[in-house]
Amino acid sequence: MRQFIETHFGLVLLISCVVGLFAPSLSDVPDISASVALSMLTYASCFKLRDGGFAEIRWGNIALFYALRYVLLPVILLFLAQVISPTYAAGIFLLALVPTAVSSPAFANMFGGKVPPAFAIVIISTTLAPFLIPMQCAFWLHDLNIAPTPMPLFRTLAFCVFTPMVAYFFTRKIQKLGTLMYNNVKIISIVLVAFVIALVIAKQREFILAHTEQLATPVALTLICYVIFLSVGWWFGKSQGREAQISIATCSGFNNVALGVSIALLHFPQSVIVFVAVSEMAWAMLPIMFRNLFLRKLRLPASNLRQR
Repeated sequence: MRQFIETHFGLVLLISCVVGLFAPSLSDVPDISASVALSMLTYASCFKLRDGGFAEIRWGNIALFYALRYVLLPVILLFLAQVISPTYAAGIFLLALVPTAVSSPAFANMFGGKVPPAFAIVIISTTLAPFLIPMQCAFWLHDLNIAPTPMPLFRTLAFCVFTPMVAYFFTRKIQKLGTLMYNNVKIISIVLVAFVIALVIAKQREFILAHTEQLATPVALTLICYVIFLSVGWWFGKSQGREAQISIATCSGFNNVALGVSIALLHFPQSVIVFVAVSEMAWAMLPIMFRNLFLRKLRLPASNLRQR
């Protein structure tokens, strides 16, 4: 079972979508469970820091990527969406604004990338999200009433990112725990991400099942969005070495869509809620998309691709 999960994690995430749709009891699980799972993901990923490499982080380059991916790209996509599909323009804008998933370092490691640059992007994007998202929404959507309240969002991000980092700081020297977490970070990450996806889908299952015929367009648009996200990261990292390129592309594509769903539920109209909710399904396909569209270009041996 472990070998199947670790070598077919894209399929596992798709299965989690199905579980969310057909397991009504999951909708009764408290919302805070998603934040706890995301916090546990960050904690598990911290144990990969022993691989080192922080001295190699080019912080200026990370800042440039942040500006391109989270400040400029959402605005470009918003203007394009207003022409192509105005109904879902705000949803596309929000999806592009959502920060990098806290699980991105773990996924970067799975694909053969560097963990430190991924952590740097996670820290910057999540720390600035409480300020960037309200500012971007207020300025470009021209409606202050839909802008998320900064402090509650910041508290969620702090709980998911900084709290587990502090916990890691105090437990990193426990040898048995460190060995256990380091050797099992991959399986832990996949299981926790699958849980979050199933939970969010379960909480939207009634609407999704009642409006299945209306989901084709948002599903197609979210898939296109994720291809664009991955492509931007892949292009940006093309001259920085294979491992760095994989990490940047992973962080660009694997966003914290669970956080996006929460924001949509509280502050956006129904069209945005549906769009971001179905993006969970597209998000579950990201490992397969990334492997087939980008990693194959590296022409790695088939055995290496299967292991990653």
